[in-house]
Amino acid sequence: MSLPSFLTLLFEHGRVRVPEYGPISDEEISEARSALVEFEAGYRQTLPGEAPEFLVETACWSAVVMYRACQCQVYRELEVERALPALKSLLAERRQAAHHYSADVLFRLLPDVWRLSRDVASADPLVKYLHELAAFWPLSSVGMPEASTQHVDEMVGDPCLLAVYVDRILERKDRSRLGDPRVRDAVRKAIGMFPELSPEMAKEVDGVRAS
Repeated sequence: MSLPSFLTLLFEHGRVRVPEYGPISDEEISEARSALVEFEAGYRQTLPGEAPEFLVETACWSAVVMYRACQCQVYRELEVERALPALKSLLAERRQAAHHYSADVLFRLLPDVWRLSRDVASADPLVKYLHELAAFWPLSSVGMPEASTQHVDEMVGDPCLLAVYVDRILERKDRSRLGDPRVRDAVRKAIGMFPELSPEMAKEVDGVRAS
């Protein structure tokens, strides 16, 4: 099961298989880029408004991270430090809305992978890695409790990404994301005149405003 095959199964069926850890060839990376470009062209049509530019290199990087994370989940003896890139390398990156969008094509599944890993072993290094990774990608990590929300500034200025972010917050009832006033106001506007559609979040937004 190569990286391109992993992506094909993920996009078409939502279920994947992974091989034991091994090198990823240049040919696999090239095929993965093509698969990502093809998938994203259709995916952006489902989003509200105009999505940011698609950066295929960022998307391919996130695809490799998800592929390796799934390998670590299946092959428990595989060391996270060996299989996954060091998080420190992310600290120096300057990102824009396009980076958040492009990574999210794969990282929108981050909460699912984190949840599965946590259910197997909550103290596992992979769980810690995914939780720390979540802080760098707030758009993708909605629904992960106690995940810090760094780099929100790079995302909330984009109307499309903010709308997606708000939808996920409401769908997953992630109250932790309401601390940012810009996000809170956007959630309040999304609820609008129909608080009965999301009574828990409507009450939470009013409670934050009142405090």
